[in-house]
Amino acid sequence: MHGTCQGGIPTGLHAGGALADEVRGRTPKPFRFGYFHQPVSLGRRDAVIQFVRADDTPRKGWLRGRWAIMYKEMVSGSPIHSFKLLKRGLIPAAALKLSSG
Repeated sequence: MHGTCQGGIPTGLHAGGALADEVRGRTPKPFRFGYFHQPVSLGRRDAVIQFVRADDTPRKGWLRGRWAIMYKEMVSGSPIHSFKLLKRGLIPAAALKLSSG
């Protein structure tokens, strides 16, 4: 797993939930994770976004230039907010294929 918020936030949230389950005497759910994109910043004025499968292999879709910068700023500027929307079902996980299973 890459050392980015893309993996760190869901891992941390799962770990907290698993500890809470343990304290309550429940069996924690297994952790499932999959990637969605790989962003690369090329300075403040350029970027490339490669969309990937859950196992991190590349898809055909990608962004570059201004569109990639806007996308990266939206995602990295609000990862906690984005993940909360995902957890509440306001962003469909199935559509994003964030789960590996």
